[in-house]
Amino acid sequence: MQRAPIGQVLSRMGKLSSIDVDEILEQQATSRQRFGEIAVSWGLCEPVDLCDAWCVQFAEGAEASDLTGGALDAKLILSLPPELARQLQIVPLVSIADQMVVAAAQPVDGDQWMAILEATGMDVRFVLAEPEAIEAALDVYYPRAA
Repeated sequence: MQRAPIGQVLSRMGKLSSIDVDEILEQQATSRQRFGEIAVSWGLCEPVDLCDAWCVQFAEGAEASDLTGGALDAKLILSLPPELARQLQIVPLVSIADQMVVAAAQPVDGDQWMAILEATGMDVRFVLAEPEAIEAALDVYYPRAA
């Protein structure tokens, strides 16, 4: 299943009008900036709105390949200690301003959330993903020591 574009999600959430989406897409075509970067820089939505939309977008159409497709930010991967990622079965997906979206194999409790916050210094949002997809991503981004 293919995910809805982020602009469509933000529009459904009532954060952007269809005119906003069209104007951002025009700007995106010439500037090569990401849709969300433009929306935030123009003051049309806040980073938290973009983070919420990303979570909705992921939840609506997550595929196992989304976790290992190579599009994850290396700095974000490095911000989460490998031991913590493996212990909690989590993979950071994207950061938006001071927030990070993390895929988890199961719901994370308050103590675990605090451990992630302390390790990364970022507020954390979670999306659930299949345990097999999490394990495959952990093997790619946090390989076990030989």
